[in-house]
Amino acid sequence: MGYTINAFYNAFNNLGETNEVKFKKIINKLLGSNFIIYEKQDDRLDFNFVKNNRQLFESFFNLIGFTLKYKENAYFFIENELEMYANRYIFKKDEILVILILKKLFIEFNNVNKIDGVPKTTLNEVVNRFRPLSNKDIKKTNINAILKYFRRRKIIDYKGDLSSNIDNDIYIYPTINEIVNYDTLIDLDNKIKEYLNSSKKEDEVNDLSN
Repeated sequence: MGYTINAFYNAFNNLGETNEVKFKKIINKLLGSNFIIYEKQDDRLDFNFVKNNRQLFESFFNLIGFTLKYKENAYFFIENELEMYANRYIFKKDEILVILILKKLFIEFNNVNKIDGVPKTTLNEVVNRFRPLSNKDIKKTNINAILKYFRRRKIIDYKGDLSSNIDNDIYIYPTINEIVNYDTLIDLDNKIKEYLNSSKKEDEVNDLSN
């Protein structure tokens, strides 16, 4: 439960100048990328700061119409339920397929191939899994742009330049669970199967007509 407005201002003023600056920086970070992740090295100190001052952060976000949510020892994220659908990003087809691949890889590798507790895969693996789902290869520029966007939204991370190394490691954060839950995964799987089956039938009809 958060503070009242007066209690919030009193608690904020008691932070001290250094922590006030840190508080504001973290607020901007959450508003910019939605997530602060324990397993992300750049976020670790911020994660602990939010955890230690959770009531203060909850109060601030409540005042501006957001809810601060917490996944135990994993990440913090914010949600604006009033604008949940109005401002929600609409994934394009290739982005949907890539996020589906990443979610499946997250599940598969959740208990193996871990680096610092984060499941990992490679760019090559993502590219190889894309074709069976779409009946086509994904363009290099397209996959790079998609992964850069997911990295910016703190769904994944990677080091170096994707365009120069097909074996580049990709780390999949548990925040992907907020994008694709189990029911959504099954629903997407079924829709893709229906799409592929309908495409095959169209190809068969075209072959017969030639």
